[in-house]
Amino acid sequence: MKYIASLRGLADMTKANKLIKQFELDPSGDLKRMSKGMKQKIGIVCAFMHDPEILILDEPTSGLDPLMQSNFVELIRQEKSNGRSILMSSHMFEEVEDTCDRIGMIKGGKLISIVDPKDIRRNERKTFKIEFLSPEDYSAMPGSGFILKEQKPEHNQVVIDIEDARIRGRLVSKITYKI
Repeated sequence: MKYIASLRGLADMTKANKLIKQFELDPSGDLKRMSKGMKQKIGIVCAFMHDPEILILDEPTSGLDPLMQSNFVELIRQEKSNGRSILMSSHMFEEVEDTCDRIGMIKGGKLISIVDPKDIRRNERKTFKIEFLSPEDYSAMPGSGFILKEQKPEHNQVVIDIEDARIRGRLVSKITYKI
């Protein structure tokens, strides 16, 4: 961490020390012998210790235990309130939902959608891929009243669109399939 600070011309380690305490990190250990979580904590401290205006973080909580993930979410909220711009990639929806103002969804390396995190929970239509255990179960699906987006009979699979209302039990509870 001192080496990174020297590369950035950072003389005041006050923020780094605060982050070290917040993430319960012992910086005196040998980096080669540290766990993935400990290395991740060092990366977080190094990323934030010099108060950058813009941060780009790739899976920042990978390897962290739930308590440290919570500490990270709190750190992101603090930094946002201080005017920082943070771009973050994550597969953890809860983390993204709790910290981000906008979510960009990427598929096949291309940006396909930008949404407000609140809108994801309120989306009125969901898409599901269903794989049936037997061809008999698969063949019962087409007459079910669901909108079939895709059918793969060779794999006993369908892709359906379904309204939120049906997911919440109004209609789905009347239709049962052995999957």
